[in-house]
Amino acid sequence: MSAVTLIALALLSPSLASAEMPKLKVLTLSIFTGTTHVDFSRIYTQIYDVRKLDADVVCLQEAYDNRVIALYRDFLGDYNAHAVGVNSNSLTTAIISGLPLTSGMRAVQEGNILGLSILVKKRLQAAADRFPKAGIFSVQASSSTLTKLAENVKPKGYLATRLEADGFSAVVVNTHLSNGVENALRLRQVQELALEIDGGDIGNPHGSYPVILCADTNADGRQPEMKWLRERAGYVDTYFVENPDLGRAPHGGATWDDANPLTVSLH
Repeated sequence: MSAVTLIALALLSPSLASAEMPKLKVLTLSIFTGTTHVDFSRIYTQIYDVRKLDADVVCLQEAYDNRVIALYRDFLGDYNAHAVGVNSNSLTTAIISGLPLTSGMRAVQEGNILGLSILVKKRLQAAADRFPKAGIFSVQASSSTLTKLAENVKPKGYLATRLEADGFSAVVVNTHLSNGVENALRLRQVQELALEIDGGDIGNPHGSYPVILCADTNADGRQPEMKWLRERAGYVDTYFVENPDLGRAPHGGATWDDANPLTVSLH
């Protein structure tokens, strides 16, 4: 079975798209760790391919297992790594232990199971003042009970850091939006994220720095949340730059496939 949604995307803020800056290679990948079983042979294949690509910045989503995050750190030793993962070996263990279901959702508020990671080449000095910065998207009161439960068990949010290279600074934001066909929650999430970026909550006061936004969006470029990012927030969709017509894009614009050997799980 193949996924039909675009879930790995990098966007550039207008200031980054137009600024004179050192060339940076950015990789974004939803690694699909799985929540009940980790296929480590597949993870090793991922890491091997990621190393070959030699990106300056690597944003990972769905790194729900601390052992997987540790492997990426160990095998990509020339990167500084920031991560918001889980506090146990698997999401199932966390659920059984009651971690994300405790009174007041303490674990969710602390961002324990976001499964996000940003790796930055050590030659790019990550700012150390307020970073990394993580946040959880609020679950709207109008959401269904089932949606609230899903968002609380596997909360969505962001991880951000700042990098510096040759006198140039930028903010890198990694996020994971909610699942579901035409899920209206995603539009609220990108609007909430844009407010935090523009408001300086993630270290970018008054748009002082250009922004690189990587995401597992669970949406293709035709969806309202993606249009809003391009048309209202002013981000440049790097996929659209190469594929302005999604109908003629490879795989109909989908950038993730659960039959891909880097994401497929046999268990």
